[in-house]
Amino acid sequence: NSKTVKLYVLEKPAFVEQPKDVAFLAGKTGNLYADVIGSKKLIFEWFKSGVPIATTTSNKMTLRKMKAADHGGTYSVKVTNDIGEVTSEDFTVSVVEPVRIDANPTDTGVVSGQSGSLDVTASGGGVLTYQWMKYDAKTRKWTDVLGANGASMEIATMTEADEGKYKCRVSNGPSTYYSKDGD
Repeated sequence: NSKTVKLYVLEKPAFVEQPKDVAFLAGKTGNLYADVIGSKKLIFEWFKSGVPIATTTSNKMTLRKMKAADHGGTYSVKVTNDIGEVTSEDFTVSVVEPVRIDANPTDTGVVSGQSGSLDVTASGGGVLTYQWMKYDAKTRKWTDVLGANGASMEIATMTEADEGKYKCRVSNGPSTYYSKDGD
């Protein structure tokens, strides 16, 4: 009499997708993830600047009350199981201050045919991106103004079609704020 046995296919850990650079807001909580496949039991060893900082059985590592000095830097994760291991490429964690609108655009009158501009002043950590938006009274929706992606929105030649309400969306990745609208 022979006995029935099961045959298992074992897989070494492998990244489905490498961890990407990520930015979090100062003082907040953020999670780092390792998207991997492989046979159980997977062990995750997290590194900052090449130094081990945590070992878990979860593909998630939580960073709490983040400060740039403590949490910002270069990270990697090594994943092991009984038959192998794989280490991620390095990725950067940035900790930034949230976006703040320091000066909103102001209502401005521009003579038809002349040039004009609306300005917003913003601050915050990281790289700030800008996108001006115009309100469409017919659809009651805000739509992006094509090419208007700086702290100032220039109108080369003012026409009636340019008249209306505008606001600016400012982002640094983990935070986005809108200016008050100006006409």
